Amino acid sequence: MKDATYLSNLEKVLLGLSDKTRLRILNLIRDGEISVGYFTEVLGDSQPKISRHLAYLRRVGLVVARREGTWMHYSIDWPDDAHAVALIEGLLDGLGARPEMQNDRKRLSEALRKAGVKITATKPVRRERVSTSKPSKADPSPQKQISESREEEEIETFLL
Repeated sequence: MKDATYLSNLEKVLLGLSDKTRLRILNLIRDGEISVGYFTEVLGDSQPKISRHLAYLRRVGLVVARREGTWMHYSIDWPDDAHAVALIEGLLDGLGARPEMQNDRKRLSEALRKAGVKITATKPVRRERVSTSKPSKADPSPQKQISESREEEEIETFLL
């Protein structure tokens, strides 16, 4: 991977981690996927605010969504880079030790229990995928470059 691409991808990951609401969301989905309704209940924020942060996390590649009927379920989308994975895992481990993050997870457990969702102790879901392929020497298509440029503009606008 070219240094510029690597640094650009790492920058996106770090920008995704640079907000307390997004950190709280990642803390809640560290063990698996959660439906969007639980985020609003547990975090006490409005649905539009939560949706905006989830969209941001999706754009920077930290979260993936799965639709089930009318519900959207979110989970961590682990990066290909082993260093980025280690960074996120270390951050989540550190967050998990904080009382306020533990309280969020307790509120999530209570909300799931009230909804009748069976709670099972699970090991954190971590994708073991590390890029071993060599980067392509072909330049990205002009359409891909335009798309990436728009994505960067959206991210910068969101941060302002």
